[in-house]
Amino acid sequence: MGLGYARSAYRTQKTELFFEMPEPNAPKYLHFVFAQQDIVVPLWFKYAPFKRKHGFYLIGGPSAQIKLARTNILVSKYGNGKRSTRKTEDTATDYRTFNVNGAFGMGYDLPLSAKKHLFIQPTFDCNLLGTSKLVGLNRKIYSIGLHLGLIIG
Repeated sequence: MGLGYARSAYRTQKTELFFEMPEPNAPKYLHFVFAQQDIVVPLWFKYAPFKRKHGFYLIGGPSAQIKLARTNILVSKYGNGKRSTRKTEDTATDYRTFNVNGAFGMGYDLPLSAKKHLFIQPTFDCNLLGTSKLVGLNRKIYSIGLHLGLIIG
């Protein structure tokens, strides 16, 4: 059990803008960034197939995900090299305030001393309920991450 903060984002491809009448002050390219911030409370179970205290292990289980913010960021790039951003709170979709994620991964414990050890843990995570409360075809957010940590004690 633990507590975590997650910030993730999805960036769209850069789109070139074409105008019938050339507009010198209009942006030449734009793209969107959809960002989210969450508090995550994992309840993961660890299974070590070998009897050694340190080494490889498997990990998995549910995580509670509590929404802090969802934002849209519009990035505009101009022909003269300037760039502007506009950030707005995403209110177009009724996002779940609370979600449940399923996660699994594997890791390795590396002893540094008698009281300290380092862990390296690649993990796959996915929303089980989807991000929206109202739509039938719902987006699920998948993430792959690398957890690194130091345990003292």
